[in-house]
Amino acid sequence: MKNYILRLLGIPVLFSLLFFSCASTQVGMGLLPDNEYAVVTVKRVDSNTGGTFKVLIDNRNVGSVANGSEAKFLVKNGGHGIHIVAGIRQSPIIGFTANSNVLEFTTYFNAGYLQLEQTAGSPPSRIAGSYQNSGIEDAVNNAAVIIMDSFSRNVRLAIINVSSDDRDLSEFVAYELEFILVNNRYIVVDRSELDRVRMEQNFQLSGDVDDDTIVSIGKFAGADIVITGAITGSGETRRLRLRVLNTQTAQVMAVASERF
Repeated sequence: MKNYILRLLGIPVLFSLLFFSCASTQVGMGLLPDNEYAVVTVKRVDSNTGGTFKVLIDNRNVGSVANGSEAKFLVKNGGHGIHIVAGIRQSPIIGFTANSNVLEFTTYFNAGYLQLEQTAGSPPSRIAGSYQNSGIEDAVNNAAVIIMDSFSRNVRLAIINVSSDDRDLSEFVAYELEFILVNNRYIVVDRSELDRVRMEQNFQLSGDVDDDTIVSIGKFAGADIVITGAITGSGETRRLRLRVLNTQTAQVMAVASERF
């Protein structure tokens, strides 16, 4: 049926294969997906008229939505995560299940926070380890703003470690920080390269790690700047601390401390 519609429109069937080969694709020409796909609609209703919001599905930028408009995307059936990015601000991740259905999300700014709500389709589900609604996203965003002022975009950065009693939370912070830096066009050393260096040089990152070890890992990975962090406290007194060090001089270039 899909190919028949495309022939009627004078579009080659080859384009159909390309169009439906992606895990998520912006919907165009009013075509409906087949029974392997669902439609995701993102509506933007905030009063901020400047710029566009990026739409990310499974951490992949699939398009954008302007103020007062909506965008539609196709996703393959199954579990997915969606969130919105505006500058260095990003909404919490919402998990959803696609089942040849139509899902709708609404995004907007509220008191300076970027919001995303599911307004139609299957109920939202929490993504394991996402720590949404805990305040950690804002702590990472605010700390990132502080440390980004200490280095230029032409340097190579390496996020060495974020120590914490909660391993999932540490990984979440490291990935969120990497996401922010990359999307602000900074050069970040791939985590697999850091893992290779650690294994080859037998560096241990468990417990307290001194600055010499952190700087050495950065040097072996070809980084000019290294970022290390720690999550301390408990309950409502937790803090995220990030430190920026120069691998040539071992100088501490910036420190950020955010409560969450």
